[in-house]
Amino acid sequence: MSLGNRRAVVDVTGGKIKGKVGSKGRLTHHLGIPYAAPPVGARRWKAPAPVEPWRGTRKCTSYGPGCFQRGAGMSEFFDGVIAGIGLGRARARALATAMKVMRTKESEDCLTINVHAPVGADHDALAPPAAL
Repeated sequence: MSLGNRRAVVDVTGGKIKGKVGSKGRLTHHLGIPYAAPPVGARRWKAPAPVEPWRGTRKCTSYGPGCFQRGAGMSEFFDGVIAGIGLGRARARALATAMKVMRTKESEDCLTINVHAPVGADHDALAPPAAL
């Protein structure tokens, strides 16, 4: 792993990825790493296929899109709740912040994973990641 330019570069199955070092300098964050080929087109409704390799270094510094899960109109529903129940401004801001998860980008191309590891960790010696 190289930490040049406050970024972390790691080799994974599909190629090299560039993550970022956290603000406190203790963790590296690799976000939106594809772990399988996108399940779109002819791959839809089939078991995941291996990730398609890429050339160069892939930037993995932001979360990948979420899979389609919520029902239609949920974002509008929560906007209405925030506006309609007469919350004070501080509580309305807190609720709006909590509801951002409902507004994340969604896509069928959502087979990505996020990895957070200590800076300077020997990635080959680490235990397999745990899903939380």
